Amino acid sequence: MKRNNQIKNNRLSVVFAVMILSGLFLSCANKASDESHIEISSSEQSVRTITLQDIVLRREIEEQQISPDGKKVAIIVKQASIDENRYYYALYIQDVNSGHIPKKYAEFKDISNLRWTPDGSSLTYLSSSKGVNQIWIRNIDTNRTDLLFTHLQSISKYEYSTHGKKIAFLSQASVTEEEIQQEADKGILYRDHYDFLNIVKRNWISKPYELWIFDKKSNSQEKIWTQETSISAFSWSHSDEYIALEYYPSNKAEDRYQRDIGIYDFAKKEIVPIVTTTSYDRNPIWSPDDRYLVFTSRALGKKRNKYGSYSLFTLDMNTREKTEILKDTSIPSSSKIWWPSEERKVFLVMDNRQRSALYQVSLSDGMLQKVFETNDHISDFAFDQKGQYCSCICQNPNTPPEIAVSSLEDKSLSIQTELNPEFKHILRGQVEDISWENEYGQTTNGFLIKPINMEKGEKYPFLLMLYGFSGEFIADAQWITSYPVQYYAANDYVVLMMNYPYYTGKDLKGQRAALVNKIYNPLRSIEKAVEIVDDMGIIDIHKKGIMGLSYGSFLTDYTITHTNLFECASSTDGGLYNPGRYWMSTAGYQYNVDGVYGGPLFYDAFEQYQLIAPAFNADKVQAPVLMEYAKRIYGLEFYTALKKQQVPVELIFYPDEPHSFLQPKHRMASMEKNFDWFEYWLLGKKDPDESKLEQYQRWDSMKERFESKRKMVGISQNR
Repeated sequence: MKRNNQIKNNRLSVVFAVMILSGLFLSCANKASDESHIEISSSEQSVRTITLQDIVLRREIEEQQISPDGKKVAIIVKQASIDENRYYYALYIQDVNSGHIPKKYAEFKDISNLRWTPDGSSLTYLSSSKGVNQIWIRNIDTNRTDLLFTHLQSISKYEYSTHGKKIAFLSQASVTEEEIQQEADKGILYRDHYDFLNIVKRNWISKPYELWIFDKKSNSQEKIWTQETSISAFSWSHSDEYIALEYYPSNKAEDRYQRDIGIYDFAKKEIVPIVTTTSYDRNPIWSPDDRYLVFTSRALGKKRNKYGSYSLFTLDMNTREKTEILKDTSIPSSSKIWWPSEERKVFLVMDNRQRSALYQVSLSDGMLQKVFETNDHISDFAFDQKGQYCSCICQNPNTPPEIAVSSLEDKSLSIQTELNPEFKHILRGQVEDISWENEYGQTTNGFLIKPINMEKGEKYPFLLMLYGFSGEFIADAQWITSYPVQYYAANDYVVLMMNYPYYTGKDLKGQRAALVNKIYNPLRSIEKAVEIVDDMGIIDIHKKGIMGLSYGSFLTDYTITHTNLFECASSTDGGLYNPGRYWMSTAGYQYNVDGVYGGPLFYDAFEQYQLIAPAFNADKVQAPVLMEYAKRIYGLEFYTALKKQQVPVELIFYPDEPHSFLQPKHRMASMEKNFDWFEYWLLGKKDPDESKLEQYQRWDSMKERFESKRKMVGISQNR
């Protein structure tokens, strides 16, 4: 009997141990590591110049959401770890008007799609801690974290219904290796929406996108729509009876510049297309009474260039009548819209490439009014439940991004955080916004950064960076992570971050609009920019460099093949408008290029290719070229053409990167390579680091061959 009781007690001990361990496991299932990787400290530091590490390690705001009552702001902060070559993410909550250091809740390997529950008690977000992206819920008082529900596929985005009873979410099944091999065994039918890399990377199967509904009351999931192409956005009606959807209608080349809007009707259980023009129709948002949808479009019913202006429209859901609200105002295609109150007024963000601001639009008379009188760049707005308060990200070229909140009644804007206090002690070149007009009469702007220790009467090397800047904080070149702008300023360079001019939509000087927009107009603005900065008397006219990413890479390549304005160049992840890329790319890309060149590569347009394509004009290049590419191979054509002409050129690949490099080690390597390149070719300087000995031996050899060639053809070193 005693032995039986002992066995029974042992069994109970095991059961209790299992229960305790299970509880610990469940409570820790999404718990962050005890080791902290992101800490915000306001300790005193000595004043110093900026380093490349400062640029990579600065904390970034990934997302932010104001609570339903407007009293708190949840923030996802992101920070790099260079040694681990990865990013960490932390969830912070800032109590409004309680000081500048928000409370940290947890760290994550990944977190996105941050949302407050409608009652404000908890936060939900996407995280892949269970292997695939799922929706987690975290109580902000107890910090308890649970899976909201389990879905078999990875969830990419979700939105609560207005009353919080349901969640709409988007998912897509993963492609298995078995499915890939099954298609391979049959032979792959090449499709027009394929890129060459689709075949190289065995990416020839795409699963459809699925829109699901999770009902919190019944704890059930229902798939309501399957779409072969992507669903870009969805928005709940206030009655929870409808969902407005933005989606691509097809993969056809002619539909590349089209997005449609449809409505899912819960009563009828069907999708009804309601806006199906041959344009981008985007950002559908419901009025508080569900009578109207407001959305952006490229001016319905009007023949406008595909690069042209967008406007704001309303759609009467009873009559299906569309009304253009801002007839004479162009707004960004991606501008977010909010209709937070019963008034016939909507809010939208507009970006003029100098700054971003929140505007209020009267739907009755089309009056457009700026909400906050500030010259800062303010973006990523979130509104409280009643539309009385909002939060946003506020920054300017000289000040790092911070969270700001506002009372929409008195239109105040109050900075709430200090996420990078270290930058108070880091010397940086002051940024000046300048504008100019080219010979076509087209205006553009740029951000001029002067050397930190600039002396009157001295002249400095000059770097022109291209393209797409908007008045955000400058450390690197905003979204271009390869160009350490402030590090150049700390090392006595004058830098101009230049925007290309807006598309005119007009034929100029006998040339087609697309050709003017994409090629001639930007070049005229580049030429004028050099002239304007030279007139300031601050640059050495014989020590000028140019650099750009993507389309900016093409403008760099085109400039050095069609002018001798610059002595050195860096061209990142481009390859546009060269013949080799034409046949490797999608039909959508070919459609775009045909518009610029006036037809397909293989026919009458070939003459235009010979005149314009950088690869066909490599023999004219007199500037050493650093080429840096991610997963694309499009740079090989121009690289080979330059190599055959004995132009100093180096091509660096950064594996497993998106368009703009993200891996911390690659960011460091790319910034350092770019700096070394311009130091060497413009100033004749070498980094004494012994690990770079082989690099400089390569460049010395290139330089010797290059100078021999220049002497043979009689080109002066200082042109």
